[in-house]
Amino acid sequence: MSPEARELTPAPRPGVDNVFFALVPEGQAGAQAIDIQSSFLPQLGHKPYLVPESCLHVSLLDIGIKKNLVLRSFESTIAMAKEAADKFSAGSFEVGFDQALSFNAKAAPKKAFVLQMGEGREQVLALCKKLKLCLAMAGVHSDDKAAAPHMTLARAVQTIPLTEVSLVRWTATRLVLVHSVVGDTRHIHLQSWPLPPH
Repeated sequence: MSPEARELTPAPRPGVDNVFFALVPEGQAGAQAIDIQSSFLPQLGHKPYLVPESCLHVSLLDIGIKKNLVLRSFESTIAMAKEAADKFSAGSFEVGFDQALSFNAKAAPKKAFVLQMGEGREQVLALCKKLKLCLAMAGVHSDDKAAAPHMTLARAVQTIPLTEVSLVRWTATRLVLVHSVVGDTRHIHLQSWPLPPH
């Protein structure tokens, strides 16, 4: 890797950045989700934060938690998580989103406006459970992020009630370890693992 590439790919910062396993849109699904985001702009109020297509994802498990950092460095935790994922196996499956709504977290000034998963929810939960066990056996603690599988489109002061939307659907064929660079609206895919057809 060249020095220039290293500058463009910063190391995750402990306690600042997020590192997590996720599913990411494939095919035309990302563009379809952005079309839905655009259609709700008039309802999202003043200066909403809009998630760019490159950052759309379905969170699974977070590994950037304090318990890991008590035991070892962030870099070592990420390396161990990658090694665990190398031994992990699961098949591809369909995911689909046909509803949008705002999560009404009272403490947050801006609420997450999300696509809610309908199709594939049970497979996502089963995938998380299996991956969490695989990480734990490798000594890596993880924080479950998929209790209500969703894909965040925006954060806004205005809230949107549950609304039917055009179906956003794709076949999840890979598991991705994502580094979210906080403050830079950028996701770096550290590594991915195939979810092959059954």
